Amino acid sequence: MDEAWKDRASYSKSGYLDRLLSTKPFKGGRTRRSLMKRLKINPGDRHGKLTIIEEVFGKRQRRFKCRCDCGNETIVRLGDLRSGNTKSCGCLKKERKPKNYSHGMSLSKEYKCWQHMKARCENPSNDGFSYYGKRGIKVCDRWKDSFENFYADMGPAPSPKHTIERINNEKDYSPENCKWATWFEQANNTRRNVKFFYNGKFLTPGQGARLLGIEYNDLYGWLKKNNMLIRKYSL
Repeated sequence: MDEAWKDRASYSKSGYLDRLLSTKPFKGGRTRRSLMKRLKINPGDRHGKLTIIEEVFGKRQRRFKCRCDCGNETIVRLGDLRSGNTKSCGCLKKERKPKNYSHGMSLSKEYKCWQHMKARCENPSNDGFSYYGKRGIKVCDRWKDSFENFYADMGPAPSPKHTIERINNEKDYSPENCKWATWFEQANNTRRNVKFFYNGKFLTPGQGARLLGIEYNDLYGWLKKNNMLIRKYSL
């Protein structure tokens, strides 16, 4: 057994293993020896915006503590440094944001309201076009091509239950004619509603029933019997 180990040692001394490491290539034509040399990273080396400070020893992959040009420090894996996947602490990604990136609110409720508002007025294929665009309802020039202007004028929706509402249903979407409203509030402000005049205000039967504390059917029947319901009204 000892002789066998001596034979193996002699192979190593003779340079057999060194020649094997230096001549057997990896994919891409690089040899093990050349790869081992390239794995050397010294403090002060730069990779993109990162400067190597020191190696941080972990359980598995080699990691390095780096300082970014912006001043932040971060821990980066060796593989990410060598491949170029990591070139900064993350600030570089922010600097290279897409050209069409402007507000960062594409998933917000306000942005979806803005999109749906335009679709109802401009897209004949939209289900609501016949009630808006076909009737001549438009989006004002200030809002038409700028979500930023829309958000600056309307602000954030007070709650997930609020959507945009036109105060006067015969006028366009514009800062002076729009507000955030709940579905209940909007249901009482449609062209199809009938209203009656009570205590200086126009109310729907639903609003009146809630205000007076009586049943809707009772109030509606009484208003209809006395011919007090109005379909077209003006404030």
